[in-house]
Amino acid sequence: MNKTIEAFKDDIHSSLKLKEKILLNIESKTEKEMILNQVELYFNFEKENIELVYFVLDSNYPNVIIDFKELKDIINSVR
Repeated sequence: MNKTIEAFKDDIHSSLKLKEKILLNIESKTEKEMILNQVELYFNFEKENIELVYFVLDSNYPNVIIDFKELKDIINSVR
């Protein structure tokens, strides 16, 4: 798994409320972007995917586009 996804997991690992907010946003389509501690989330509701962008430009942390199912799987895997 790449470092951007690992940073995202680090951002959400201790917050059930944040995990729920992200998952609810997929359904409600309310927010097109969310800024977390290390990662920014950009939702594309038409394509049903999300772009994860590390907070600073760093080639070790590339932007990642994943579909909503992958996002849900990642969130559900974080304890």
